[in-house]
Amino acid sequence: MRIREVFGLGVLACAVVVPGRLWAQAPQPTPAPAAPATTEVPAPTSRVAAVLGRDGAGTDLTARLTAAQALGNELQPVELAALYAFMARKAGEDALPVDKLAVIKNDVANALLNQTRPPREFGPCLVRMFSDRTHDTLWRDFCAQFLGRWYPRTSGDERVQIRDVLWQATAETDTQVAGTALIALRDNVAQGDIDKDRLARRACELAADAKVCEPVRVTALQVCAGLGHAPALALAREIVNGNSGACLKMSAVAAIGMLGDASDLACLERLSQSPDVRLRNAATSARQRCRGSAPDPAGGRR
Repeated sequence: MRIREVFGLGVLACAVVVPGRLWAQAPQPTPAPAAPATTEVPAPTSRVAAVLGRDGAGTDLTARLTAAQALGNELQPVELAALYAFMARKAGEDALPVDKLAVIKNDVANALLNQTRPPREFGPCLVRMFSDRTHDTLWRDFCAQFLGRWYPRTSGDERVQIRDVLWQATAETDTQVAGTALIALRDNVAQGDIDKDRLARRACELAADAKVCEPVRVTALQVCAGLGHAPALALAREIVNGNSGACLKMSAVAAIGMLGDASDLACLERLSQSPDVRLRNAATSARQRCRGSAPDPAGGRR
């Protein structure tokens, strides 16, 4: 596990903890045959049985993670079917608690993402699990992240469905899920079928809403600022000068670093002397960026 550097600046110490292997790159050749994904099936091979915990090591997280990481990139359809069923397990359906189970599922999903022939059922399986609110929030959040990674490999109805699911997920503002969906959409803006302006407006709306949970506001502010959404600057200045928590203030400071100008330097100078080391570091980085974008007396940029 690692702290994802969501925002391009290494200043946001309140970033959400997510799996380090989640964003592994994978090849994009011809898809493999489709495989069932909804029912538990017998583990067809010893390597899959070890992941599922059927080799006597059901409560051994380390052993099962090791097995998941060793699955390789040439899984057969019958193995894929067993792994889809495994990822659909819910609380009480495995020897491990859901937080540990989600970590194994993450590595299984990485293995599927890295198959030589990307499996056709992977995207629909993720959509089904994400859309099922009886799954735990952590695993649904992971599914949203994987949907963002899978999106560039899709087309047609599957792509439309995933895009719609991610837009709808931005309404889940009581958990980090909305922030994860914003990131997934942002990371696919270059695909050309995600409305960048709509995304920036939505992110700014969430960042400004005090009823939205703080992790989502932190992420949303970075997304709209990173997209160059001008209204995010006024919002960031308001947050910096208000009574928000340190994490949201750090996000606002980083946004000022992206969008601000020389008029923000005095505020950033003050914050760079903060007793909170997180704010100090954020302000120092943002001040450097503002100085670098400010015009100098001789013309041009500093």
